Amino acid sequence: MINQTSASRSSEQVHLRIPSSLLARIKSATSRSGRSVNGEIVIALETAFPSPVVDVEAVEVLLQYVSSAPNTAELQHRIEEVNARFVSKGSLLRVEAQPNGALTIVTEN
Repeated sequence: MINQTSASRSSEQVHLRIPSSLLARIKSATSRSGRSVNGEIVIALETAFPSPVVDVEAVEVLLQYVSSAPNTAELQHRIEEVNARFVSKGSLLRVEAQPNGALTIVTEN
């Protein structure tokens, strides 16, 4: 269950069940670190699920590859190829061709 108490709040409140032995270990860590239980859990989650890093130069090379396609069919093929590479790497990035012909990078949610 996720509750957001304020529209301007940048974090969300989550209610979860934790085994008592795990909670005891978290509380023990708080006494060493000086952080709250919430702080310890957030640090552990950030470590387990780091923010993705985007290699901008690599993305620019891929866009150049896609945009240099000699025709529409090859353009579509290259978009699909690049998007498959993003998927294989676990990336949420995707290349899309806009109606005006521009290529854009979007994130898939």
